Amino acid sequence: MKIKDMQRGQIWWFSNPQMQPCPKDKFSICIGSSQFLAINTKGCYGRFKLTKKEYPFLNYDSYVGDSILDFSGEDEEIEVPNANFRQIISDETAKQLINHVKKAPVLKKTDKDIITAALVPPFHPPIWGNQKLT
Repeated sequence: MKIKDMQRGQIWWFSNPQMQPCPKDKFSICIGSSQFLAINTKGCYGRFKLTKKEYPFLNYDSYVGDSILDFSGEDEEIEVPNANFRQIISDETAKQLINHVKKAPVLKKTDKDIITAALVPPFHPPIWGNQKLT
C-alpha cells in the first residue's frame, strides 16, 4: 500500500526517510493526508504512552512523537507491504491522545488542530486492492 492510501488511525511499520542522520524503520500512526505521528521507545520524543499490553506488536511500552511527519510529495508514493499494517488505534487511546495533544506545550496550534481533528473515531481498516469501505 502506498503511504498516500493509508487511513487515519492505522498503525504501520515502515522506513522513515525523514529520520536523521539516516532513515530508520518506525511504527507510525497515520493522521491522514500522508501525515503521521512516529512511535518511539524513548519518552524524550513524546510523552504519550502506548502500552505493549494494548498494542502487542510493540516490543516495549512506547511513546507517540510530538511532531507531525509529513510525507507529501514524492515520499507519499513509497510502497509499504500490506504485512506491515499492525493495528488500528483504539477509540479510547485516540480520545486520551487528543487530550494530551491539546495540552502539549511543544506543538503549534495548527499542528494541534490537525492532530485532534484526525484522531476523532471511527477508524477504518486498510482497504486492499479493489476493496471498498462499507
